[in-house]
Amino acid sequence: MFAGLVVIMILGALFTSGLQALERRLMPWQREELPATADVADVGGTGTKA
Repeated sequence: MFAGLVVIMILGALFTSGLQALERRLMPWQREELPATADVADVGGTGTKA
């Protein structure tokens, strides 16, 4: 009973990793999303308002 679930899980993991490898090969300009960093202009680094 659980053997079918394990096989489907393994096939899903292999399919997902295969698609990710294909994506990296076909679209090398795509990057991972990085968390946004605060810019000096965003936080008002000098304390003056323009």
